[in-house]
Amino acid sequence: MASKESWLDIKNNTNQAFTIKVEDVDSYDWDKQDRPDVNFQNVTIQPGDSNKQREELNKWANSANFNLTLFFAGGQSITFHVDQYEIYNGGGKNPKNLKVTGNNADLFTVEQKLDTSSHVNHLTVSYTPYTADGHCWMKSIKGSLPISGFTIPGTCSSAAYVDQAGAYRSQNRNILEQLNEGVRYFDLDAVQRYGKIFIVYGPNGDVRSKGALFREIFNTLSDFVRNNPTETVIVSAHDASPAADNTDFGKVATAFLNEYGSRIYHGDVIPTLDSVRSKIVIVRRFKWNSVYGINMFDNWPVDGTGMIKYSGTNRLTQNIQIQNHYTATPFSHKYSDVQYLFDLALDYHGPFYLNVTSVSPSAANNNLAAYAANMNRDLLAYFTNLEKGKNVGTVLVNFITANLAKEMIKKSAK
Repeated sequence: MASKESWLDIKNNTNQAFTIKVEDVDSYDWDKQDRPDVNFQNVTIQPGDSNKQREELNKWANSANFNLTLFFAGGQSITFHVDQYEIYNGGGKNPKNLKVTGNNADLFTVEQKLDTSSHVNHLTVSYTPYTADGHCWMKSIKGSLPISGFTIPGTCSSAAYVDQAGAYRSQNRNILEQLNEGVRYFDLDAVQRYGKIFIVYGPNGDVRSKGALFREIFNTLSDFVRNNPTETVIVSAHDASPAADNTDFGKVATAFLNEYGSRIYHGDVIPTLDSVRSKIVIVRRFKWNSVYGINMFDNWPVDGTGMIKYSGTNRLTQNIQIQNHYTATPFSHKYSDVQYLFDLALDYHGPFYLNVTSVSPSAANNNLAAYAANMNRDLLAYFTNLEKGKNVGTVLVNFITANLAKEMIKKSAK
């Protein structure tokens, strides 16, 4: 059969490996075995790599159509149509973005660039251009980084957005609204009663009936990471019970979290982003006698700054540096504590930095909202002036604003 030489070059410009499935190939359009369903079928392309293969076209065909579906390591997939014959008969605008379909179509672009002189069809798979106010800001973060390797916006007492929180009310936005503004670390205070987990507000806070809010929160988080698979969410599950022995909390909490199956990461090693995309990472702040979650229960600094160190299941030391000066007064003292951890994170890379910017109601003159307004004003100024790509760790904020979250996210992207 008379043939025409062509080449197909596929480049992975994302932070995740993908595996290729080739479908809807008409044998008439191709000569011999140099065709995409032979040389690209089930091929995996790693981040930053490309794969170029010769595709021999039937000289008498008018088109060479096929569909490619890419299955990404993070669980998402996309499908797009290619006509290899466009290398000879033209495909209109060059370069151009091919139409992408599938549940994750909004996350990716596929650019086609035809090199007609050497008969190469270049396809480049990338993330949709990053926007700071979008749902999926983590798609701009290199997946091989640990979750300690870039700045993450978080909230203190994340569920305390209801009137029942009283003087301990710490947020104006519910969990979904926080997620949509870019918050990825959630601090949840809870107790175990009657075999259920209940959210509480403050050291002696009221319990919401039937523990519904705790389950509502995890359902919201699970839905979010499933629908936005480039993202991960970190949840600090804190046993706020006054009892000395909190083993029952751990038993009930782990049973509850296990209901979410593989959606939960409960390892004790600080993971890479790619390994926990589309997952909820558990930070354990409750007593438990075996490995479950990143361990911030042992040696948590109750009112000050401290380092948590432990040997993970990978036999490497996990280092977590925390600023939690809860009673700091005046305001300038607390902000100095916050600034100190920022400076430490910039100078000494490696630990997971957790910077708690809130104080107790008494340290805030029983007006957490006014206190947060001052803190967030100074934080906004700091992040506005911070160089892009600098990592200052995970920062927990009361009454987080859209502008502050946006500036933090902008500085996370490199």
